[in-house]
Amino acid sequence: MRVLLLGNPHLPAVLRALGHEVIDALAAYPEVCRPGIPFDLRALWEQITPAPDVVLVADTLGPQVMPFGLEYIPVPRAYYAIDAHVNAFWQRSYAELFDVVFVAQKDYVPLFATADLPARWLPWGVDGATFRDPHHARSRDIAFVGTEDPVNRPKRTAILDRLRARFDVVTFGTGGERLSWDEIARVYATAKIVVNESILGDLTFRFFEAMGCGALLLTERIENGLDDLFTPGVDLDVFGPADLEAVVERYLRDTAARERVAGAGYALVHREHTLRHRMASLLDDLQRVPRRNVGPTAAGRWGRAAHLAAVKGALQRDVAIPAATHHLHRAVAE
Repeated sequence: MRVLLLGNPHLPAVLRALGHEVIDALAAYPEVCRPGIPFDLRALWEQITPAPDVVLVADTLGPQVMPFGLEYIPVPRAYYAIDAHVNAFWQRSYAELFDVVFVAQKDYVPLFATADLPARWLPWGVDGATFRDPHHARSRDIAFVGTEDPVNRPKRTAILDRLRARFDVVTFGTGGERLSWDEIARVYATAKIVVNESILGDLTFRFFEAMGCGALLLTERIENGLDDLFTPGVDLDVFGPADLEAVVERYLRDTAARERVAGAGYALVHREHTLRHRMASLLDDLQRVPRRNVGPTAAGRWGRAAHLAAVKGALQRDVAIPAATHHLHRAVAE
């Protein structure tokens, strides 16, 4: 299958490993497809021969790839809303331009589903080629990778401060710099415990990446599908405000228990929760859903989504706001 992928740079290799031909628009057509800059998908479509069989737009960190003109594309169209917990306010309108939307956060699926737009829960997964256990010595008791911001993320800072007061905690990326996937994998592969904090109860990448490297994942108690995928005390474990230190201390003291749970988590994510599993499921579903006629509402949907995404900072404002205004005016005229 020929897949035109617009957005998330972690997915091309996964799709190719499944045997698909992937046109990665970010890499192959950078003069047209640039993060944060709206563009007409028809201008890109006309350059691709032979035509792709499906179109997949997937969100990512930072500036978004948000083409318009999807109503003119004659093949199945899918949108993967990964960070719906912080982006659903604009993604809901954008998803209406597709035949199906896949949502990585289970609790947010109902926000996207409409009478004729199917919304599926598709959690993130582990990239098994990068996140593995090379069996290095686990020299770090507790590791955390992510931004630490006392003003905007006080809960995360409170968790780390409490842990630092009693344990050996090593943090990476807390100054705002972003680590590569290879760098993150090296951290997790040498950690006994990886602590997870969720911004808004989200099922984070950290679940799959830490477990995929053989570390014990300790996470806040959340809902959002956690119990559908994992079993606390068996393949990961959970903590709350009252027992954070006690849970950590128990697993640092009991090496056998820690290694048993970490090993079960490692086996589970590589057996059932890889990105290859996710993309195979997505493409299978995409071929089964009926095509939707999104033309009558496309201008208004894209205009609203682009305006809100620009307000969020996901699109370059000096380009996106005029484009959004044009589409909204067109929708009113129509």
